[in-house]
Amino acid sequence: MSYDMFKNKFRNLIMFRNLTRYLYESSMSHGYLELLAIKSKQTRRAKLDSNISEDGDERNQLSYAFQNLNRLEVQSLPPLDKKTIYKIDLTENNFTGLNDLKFLIEFPNLKTLILDKNQIQSNIRLPLMANLTTLWLNHNKIENLSIFIQNLVEMCPNLRYLSMINNKAAPSYFNGGSLVEHNDYRMYVISKLNGLTMLDDKEVSAEEKSHSLSVYGKLKTRRKSSQQKKNKKYDRQKAEPNVSCAGSFEPSLQELESLPDVESTTSEIEISDLPDLPTITP
Repeated sequence: MSYDMFKNKFRNLIMFRNLTRYLYESSMSHGYLELLAIKSKQTRRAKLDSNISEDGDERNQLSYAFQNLNRLEVQSLPPLDKKTIYKIDLTENNFTGLNDLKFLIEFPNLKTLILDKNQIQSNIRLPLMANLTTLWLNHNKIENLSIFIQNLVEMCPNLRYLSMINNKAAPSYFNGGSLVEHNDYRMYVISKLNGLTMLDDKEVSAEEKSHSLSVYGKLKTRRKSSQQKKNKKYDRQKAEPNVSCAGSFEPSLQELESLPDVESTTSEIEISDLPDLPTITP
């Protein structure tokens, strides 16, 4: 074998070795990156699931999504131990929340309820769900925020995750709401639901909690003080001896502080307090 032939063969061997190493390292790199991608995806999914439900077992979940339902009778529920159901998905149906969610009382340990893309209205009627921590109500018909949130305060006292994106009562860039309207909406909801840790797509910060209490907390205190004053005056009026209707309420109306006080007090006058009027015959 000549020197030139040996040199060419050695060069080819080096090139083959380098190519093999390159292919090996590339495959390892690709595999490693793919592994990282899968792991990252699993981590994100696990974090999302932890916000949705603390138990990811399918045996503890119930789904009636995408079935165009407007009612779900208790008799139609599958024969299972309802105390072990922690998550119910009712996405994209026609529930309004008025009288069609009564069946939820059958699930006392429910933690997650998904009602995205339904016809849920402001005056939603839910059974008491003390264990519910996650409620999704995106893309519904909620318009009156105060009525809706008051219902949640009473029926979902331990709510931590609430999402109501693309509802009229939740102004945002999704429905043309301004930044001021969006921030005010968040302050109001956070002030009412004290245990909330996430609202829509954003975590509730300590600064937001403090600011919401400074705004709506003081307003609540003022209203409570005003209501207590009105209650005391009304109790004093009822305790007075029998006098004419005009005589009993005229002095108290003069003592009231503001127009809302006057309207509220006069609205409390019962029909029984009015004197009998003579019968007029034609």
